[in-house]
Amino acid sequence: MGRQVGRGAVLGVPWEVAESLWAFWVMGVDQVQVWLRSRGRVELVEQVGLFGAEVAPLLG
Repeated sequence: MGRQVGRGAVLGVPWEVAESLWAFWVMGVDQVQVWLRSRGRVELVEQVGLFGAEVAPLLG
């Protein structure tokens, strides 16, 4: 499972993040807030794209 870095926060490679988010779903959580740390707009857009391409598909 992804590394817990704070209450409800998750850090890890795509499959670890997806596994942790799935665990929240199993507990009854039906909404999450995704906060991506970035150093600027370009990096943030890249991270959103990677999340959508690599994590979201693993969630079904």
